[in-house]
Formats: sequence, C-alpha cells, structure tokens
Amino acid sequence: MKLAISEAFVNDSTAFRKSNDKPGFLSVFGRRFGLSNIAYMHLPSLVNSQSETGLVTTYSKAWEDRYVEKGYDERDPVVKNSFKGVLPFDWSAITNGDRSAINFFGEAAEFGVSKQGVSIPIRGPEGDQALFSVSSNESAGEWRSIKQHLLPDLTYLGFLVHSAIVKKPTGNAVTTKLSPREKDVLLWASYGKSCWETGKILGLSERTVNFYIGNASAKLGAATKTQAVAIALRKCLILQTI
Repeated sequence: MKLAISEAFVNDSTAFRKSNDKPGFLSVFGRRFGLSNIAYMHLPSLVNSQSETGLVTTYSKAWEDRYVEKGYDERDPVVKNSFKGVLPFDWSAITNGDRSAINFFGEAAEFGVSKQGVSIPIRGPEGDQALFSVSSNESAGEWRSIKQHLLPDLTYLGFLVHSAIVKKPTGNAVTTKLSPREKDVLLWASYGKSCWETGKILGLSERTVNFYIGNASAKLGAATKTQAVAIALRKCLILQTI
C-alpha cells in the first residue's frame, strides 16, 4: 500500500536533514506523489524583525533569481493570502479577477511554475513563520485527484519539513554547503562592504545580496550577518586573500 506523503517523509527525514542538496531531495521526493515543485519559505520572525527570509525550493534557479529581483518576497500574492488563515490555501482562490495575481502566475509560468498549488501557513511557538507549498504541472483533472489524496496530510508534512530545516544539528554535523553566490556576499561582507557596495561589485541588487546573506545565515545558524561571516571564516567556507 502506498504510504501517506507525511509518513514517507518521516521515513526519509534523517536523510533529508543530513542532505547537502535539500532542493534536489525534495524534487525527487515530490515526484513520487505527482508534485512538480515543493517550496519552503522561512519568513522573518514576529519577535525578531531583523531575521531574514530564507528559501528551500525545487524551482529553477532562474525563477528564484527573478522572484528576488522583482521583490516578490514582499508582495507574493500566495504569501499575502496564505497567512489570512490557518488552513491550507488553494492558489486557485486568488487567480480570478486579481490582476496582480494573474500577472504573477503568468510570469511564473514562463519559468515552469504551475498555478495549480496549495500552501500551508506555519506558525511556530517562538513567533517564527514559514510557508510550505506544493504544486503540480499535471492536467487539471489529475491535479484534482492528487490534491484530494494529499490535502488531508499536507499540513502535517509542512510542519515536518519546517522542523527538519530549523532543527539545530547535534553531534557530528554535516559540513555546511554554501552556494557560490552565498560565499561571494559573505566574503565581501568580511571586508566590511555593505550590501549596497557588494551589489555594485557583483552586479546584483541590494535586495538580492540581502537574500543571499539571509540564506547563508540560516544555513550557518547565525542570527546576524556578522555572525555568519565569523562562522564562515572559522569553518574556512570563505577565504580572505587581500
């Protein structure tokens, strides 16, 4: 008998926590259940407004870059509407008559992201917030079938993924893997460059630099950019050459 999606994740949760390629892991996992994409977005804490947004998604790198560049982390209609309630939010509820949502999904479609999806709002005990989303590129009829089968279990799955990502490692932790861009922004931060200055050097917007710093900080378990730089230097993840 086919496992429920949350039960399957529980069986794989240790491997997920240890994985250096969580997007790749989620991509393979999601395809087992007819899902084209899975996205986890950790939002700034309600009690710590200085915390950064972090993403773990199976979306293409091109769409992630466009998402940040267009400022969708602040005006994504899915994020805005999902936190109006506590239940799973069906994306189809915002596409009818909402011009900004229609434009958003139209642009996302150019990068292979379907408008057929569901998001789970997550609120932690310490004011932390996250959004767990799944979507499918299957036909409308097939998506209805997939959704009907998975929906009762998706909330639990969202909290399982959230717990696995934010849980502090113990014992012999797996080596942290930073992306080349995350290393770049931390390296220039170690030389005292501001996010604006780093953006000019790397040809990125200040918003994008902040995004990469936020992701790197989350991976390193750092609360601030300064802490992230210190940890990265200590672990030799970045090397100062000048």
